[in-house]
Amino acid sequence: MFKPSEKSFSVLIVLWLAIVACSIVNLLHRPTIGYYLLEDEKPVLILPSGAALVIESVEGLPARNTTFVRMAIDSKRIGQHLTIRTADQQLLKIPLIAQNRLGDLLINLLPALFFLLVGLWIRRSKAAAPESYLIWAAYLFGLIIAISWDGMGHSLCGWPALVVFYLSYPLAFAVFFIYSFYFPNPFFDELKLKKIKVTVLSIALLIGICLLVLGLWRYVQPGERSYLFYQQFYRAFRVFTLLLIVFAFANMFYNFKKSTDRVSKLRFYWVAGGMILGSFPFIFLWSLPQIFNLPPLIPEWLSDLFLIVAPLSVVIAILKYRLFDIEVVLSRSLTYLFTLSLLLLGYVLLVGGLSWLVSQNFTLNSPFLSVLAAVIVALCFNPLRSRVQKTVDQKFFIIRYDQFRTLQRFLDQLSHCSTVEQVGRLLEQSLQSVLPLTKNQFVSCAQSETQSGGQASSAETQMRILLNRNHLAYFEIATGEVVNSLPEDVFVQVLFGKDWRWLLGSKQNATRFWREDLELIEEFARSAMVTLEKIRFWQQALKESAEKEAARQLSSWKSLMVSAVAHNFNGPLNSLLWKLNTLNAQQFDQKKDELQQQIDRLQNMVHSLLNLAALESGQLQLQLQSLLLAPMVKKVSDSLSWQRKEKNITLQIEISETLMVKADPVLAEGIIQNILENAFKYSPSNSSVSVRAVAINDKVCLDICDEGPGIPEGQKQIIFTPFARQHSQQGLHLGLYMSRQFVLAMNGELEIKSGKEGAGTCVEVILPSA
Repeated sequence: MFKPSEKSFSVLIVLWLAIVACSIVNLLHRPTIGYYLLEDEKPVLILPSGAALVIESVEGLPARNTTFVRMAIDSKRIGQHLTIRTADQQLLKIPLIAQNRLGDLLINLLPALFFLLVGLWIRRSKAAAPESYLIWAAYLFGLIIAISWDGMGHSLCGWPALVVFYLSYPLAFAVFFIYSFYFPNPFFDELKLKKIKVTVLSIALLIGICLLVLGLWRYVQPGERSYLFYQQFYRAFRVFTLLLIVFAFANMFYNFKKSTDRVSKLRFYWVAGGMILGSFPFIFLWSLPQIFNLPPLIPEWLSDLFLIVAPLSVVIAILKYRLFDIEVVLSRSLTYLFTLSLLLLGYVLLVGGLSWLVSQNFTLNSPFLSVLAAVIVALCFNPLRSRVQKTVDQKFFIIRYDQFRTLQRFLDQLSHCSTVEQVGRLLEQSLQSVLPLTKNQFVSCAQSETQSGGQASSAETQMRILLNRNHLAYFEIATGEVVNSLPEDVFVQVLFGKDWRWLLGSKQNATRFWREDLELIEEFARSAMVTLEKIRFWQQALKESAEKEAARQLSSWKSLMVSAVAHNFNGPLNSLLWKLNTLNAQQFDQKKDELQQQIDRLQNMVHSLLNLAALESGQLQLQLQSLLLAPMVKKVSDSLSWQRKEKNITLQIEISETLMVKADPVLAEGIIQNILENAFKYSPSNSSVSVRAVAINDKVCLDICDEGPGIPEGQKQIIFTPFARQHSQQGLHLGLYMSRQFVLAMNGELEIKSGKEGAGTCVEVILPSA
């Protein structure tokens, strides 16, 4: 479509106003006979006396219909006479008077100016490119309504208006028809739309030229032939415009049925409703009565004034369709009318009946009691009226909750929340219970993949509401910040600083978010933000307290570690030194195995400590392998044979030779050695230690049981604590702690199964089977 520059556009607007001014001036000189014309087999002239005269001819030409009479009138000027011959051969010369008064013309000018303002409004709003067709349609329709009469006479100002009228008439409907291919959304490719535009505009321009030629012909050579040609072509043109309107609505309806977007459907409702409401007075109150030979129910200028509704509805459909829902307004109005009518009927019956009873039982000349009865009934009706109004508002405004009570209940429950997860669940459940949504999720920024153009980097103490610009039709009032970057399923996003966000989708009943809904969401979010800040402060305080306690415990552990390591390493080292100093060569060969066991014990302790340090720092590299369990247990038990022989402890091993586990060989041996060493250490003399293993599903359960004093029930929780002391024994007390950490690192479990004190201890190690 042609898009003029700002300067050219200003010139076009000036020309538009100049043509409209010429039209108004010429309309002031529009002649009329002052009598009513009625359409029948032939035109009928209704005189002021009520007499009806059938018109046989006008200005010597046969009067085929009222259009012929009007064309003959248009060819003359005010003050001249119109010669009419009636069917009874009466010859009447009727003086022509001015048809339009200045007041009527100004009222007729209002729709034209409104169409101009509509075009300027859409242009100023910088709507999408297809909306330019609507701009041109508004300008052309404005010219047609302003001129509104093809009989411009023969004045110098009338001819330009006459040319513009004939060319604008078909072009206005053609441009609106082209726009229907774009409304609400284009459904053809650009190449096909271009062909349609060229074809429709060419046909409309050709029809306008034909109208102009035939119109000038009937002015230059007035006669039956020129009148007849013009009338027949004009009727064909009206059929053409009717078809354009029908096809335009068919295009829009096709697009409406294809579209799943509620915004597009709302636009169609506005356009269809505006067209029907705008054209209803013209069709049914002005044109239809004349078809049945009755006078119109409203004047012509009033029917033209109603046409304002059509462009207004189109503008709202394009720019401001989100003001309110047509279906809500209509349904609410009908409901109010019905309920108030019932209330009024009940009120009249009650008041009338009560007044009648009072008048029958009291013979007072004053109507005081009747008035008092009416007041009492009115007071009794007021609660019912309030209840009905509230019910109607809740149903048709879709506000079915008490905002104050809902918020109070939410605050009461919020006061019991102590974690972020509890606050999130409460937000979701509280809103969902009063406002069912298709999406309602409280997430942390790390969990959410939603991006809002860096919006989440706001200050931690801020709470912001973001609305999806693509769905503003779902909001009565667009409170909050409007963004383009929200996902399609997110209508409202509440940012709680830079840590959390609340994602909300559309309503399940497909209605809009009302102002009360957004206020409730905002109050929920604001209250939750305060609680989240409190939780943040509490967590920070607890973290700092835990760090201080950990630092204190670490310092204590370091002291214990130095003392315990010195004690545990000092014993084996002193024993080794004493034996080495007192043994001769022959005795050294005999005690070699015992010395090697002491050295292996020290190495095992050092390696276990190093592996524990690597595990806790996250630097331990596991070497998981398929290992035969029985040989590994036998190897470890042989390395501890000196400790078992000192107490004459019997070792019973019941493990299948083919049973295999998936574990790190170094860590697995260290675990078995730690547990067996504890079993031998705490077992009494002449007792037994059993080692059994069995495969269960994809796990292997290894049980090492002794007949020692057992572990009291109260100490089971601290047995895995580093440096925990039991039975007043000295040492590191890291064996079970290290063993459990190593087992967990290999996706296994370690549990203590001891009965009552004195019933022995059974340690169960569960590892994945190979």
